[in-house]
Amino acid sequence: MSFPFARVLVGSMIAGFAFAASAQTADTSKSPADASAKSTSSASADAAFTKADANHDGKLSKEEAARVPAIAAKFDQLDKDKKGYLTAEEFSAANAK
Repeated sequence: MSFPFARVLVGSMIAGFAFAASAQTADTSKSPADASAKSTSSASADAAFTKADANHDGKLSKEEAARVPAIAAKFDQLDKDKKGYLTAEEFSAANAK
């Protein structure tokens, strides 16, 4: 066996063992796809909120929400505390449904 080949073989074996060990200790209660989808959905909701928040005050008024027709259509339902604006949490909850 030549020296470079032996190095690659040993490196591959070590990587394989490390992967097997991490697979045994991984949390299997949540699938990676679920976590990734939630993360992506949350990130896209945050981006949409930031884009719609024209004056960057951390709230969406009815006028700002008009930039997102799906949100504007149910603005009053989403404004849970009836303050006349949507918080990022209220906005994200709408996208989670």
